[in-house]
Amino acid sequence: MQEEESEDGFSLYEFYMNHNKKSKIAVEGVNRKPKEDFCFWNKLCSDVEDVFDEETGFATQPERRIGHSAVYLAGTDEIYIFGGRESEDLCDMWSFHIPTREWTEFYAKSRTECWPSPMFDHTAVSISLSRKRFEKFLMRYPEIGKLSDLQQDENCFPFVEKFYNQMYIFGGYNSSKHFSNDLYCYDFTFKKFIKIEYTGKESEMIMERSRHCMVSVKDQYLYIIGGMTDKSKTLMDVWEYDIDRNVMKCLSKHSDQYSESFPNSRTYHSCVYSKLNHSIYMFGGIRNNEAFQDLWRFDLRALQWFPIDNMKGFVPVERFRHNCFIPNEESGYFFVYGGYNFRHSFLDYIYQFDFSTLEWTRLQNRNYTQGGDFQSKGSLMFVDYDEIPCARSGMTSIITKSGDLIIFGGKSVTCLNDMFSCRLPGYSKLRAGRHNLLMEKMYQKLHSADSFVDITFQMN
Repeated sequence: MQEEESEDGFSLYEFYMNHNKKSKIAVEGVNRKPKEDFCFWNKLCSDVEDVFDEETGFATQPERRIGHSAVYLAGTDEIYIFGGRESEDLCDMWSFHIPTREWTEFYAKSRTECWPSPMFDHTAVSISLSRKRFEKFLMRYPEIGKLSDLQQDENCFPFVEKFYNQMYIFGGYNSSKHFSNDLYCYDFTFKKFIKIEYTGKESEMIMERSRHCMVSVKDQYLYIIGGMTDKSKTLMDVWEYDIDRNVMKCLSKHSDQYSESFPNSRTYHSCVYSKLNHSIYMFGGIRNNEAFQDLWRFDLRALQWFPIDNMKGFVPVERFRHNCFIPNEESGYFFVYGGYNFRHSFLDYIYQFDFSTLEWTRLQNRNYTQGGDFQSKGSLMFVDYDEIPCARSGMTSIITKSGDLIIFGGKSVTCLNDMFSCRLPGYSKLRAGRHNLLMEKMYQKLHSADSFVDITFQMN
């Protein structure tokens, strides 16, 4: 395993001036494929200190924040932001429509409507339910609404299956030093929150926590890993919540004893799920001022942790409050972005890990604007740093259906509320059937066509 000498080994100016030369941190014997290893950034939303409109008094975009959550809906191409903290704890929810770059804030319709309390360092994931599963969900929570109350989509053909999207939020912390084990569901169909009263064994109820991880699997299971609970105790347990059965159960108990076959307890780590071996991968994190650089795999069949020891390539330096993300469950690789450590402060490179070769690749941050335009000043070349994301931690990262990584907020010198997109190299698009986008658009065109048309299917 080869660790990088330094996360910030060269500045962006140095990278531009030396991009045709061999990097001083290159690993001997590794085929780098430089043409595939570049990331170009685009600004979607600027960092703004005062977000309130002078005339209306309403906010035009989310305030600066860290410790928030974000989910993505492919059907509407929107990002939903919830909670976080800057000068105070937040419980606001915003949507960002990517095609139009417009922000919309969501409110409770009444004082009695269910809404999570202000929190930060919680987690959120989005899932999609079939009509049959959604009907069962509504039977359990009739206060959300009835399907019969919804207007039928005129453009939706009866043989095109419709999915119903939801966002699940778990845990968190507030300034009153209150840790939570509450689970909330936001239903995008009825635009309502509901508090989930999950069941489980009384002898092993999940502890309140923040700074944990949560991933969704098969749109049915939520897995909660590690975190911090009351009295600053760090955890390394694994819990499973079954959405259909409404049951929370422990899959792997916390242990304070050190073991080479069990990861140290930690907070501010990050996880992804891979369908290739039905496992959750966990990278980094921190415990008692010790940041981690290790990578672990939790096998959901064996219910056991396995260390990934024989990694190759540019292994990311130790870090916490970073993001791990994967294009889709069937992807052969995942990515790590940003974070913080005590040697290099805030971090900004993107790393790619290949599941089959166990090799890390650092994607060169060509941190200038799309097209690579530089400004010249005398004999020097420099970057317009207002058009690129600064190194940061505590941000959120999602991958869109078009293959873009989008980051929002976080903290550098101050908290941030800017947003940037980046096209990831070698991206494998989401399966068309996953959200039925391709089929729905095709049937909409057929429905509005004045005459018959020929259709050709090309399967890749």
